[in-house]
Amino acid sequence: EAALFYESGSYQDMDVMIVVTAPEVLRIERVLKRDKGRTLDQIKDIIKRQIPEEEKVSRADYHLENDGKSLLLPT
Repeated sequence: EAALFYESGSYQDMDVMIVVTAPEVLRIERVLKRDKGRTLDQIKDIIKRQIPEEEKVSRADYHLENDGKSLLLPT
């Protein structure tokens, strides 16, 4: 999955890395809506096994915040 570029090592094949982040509460809410079969505990376990968001951001060439408060692409 694209979300696992760093975990899988496939980021090394990319010219540029763009990391899109959102607050954990919002990410969990979005996954609960998208993946009807997942439980809150399952989602938290998945997040816990991923590289911390701060590390992904520090390794990225670009960082976008998708918190629902501002446009990702200005109009």
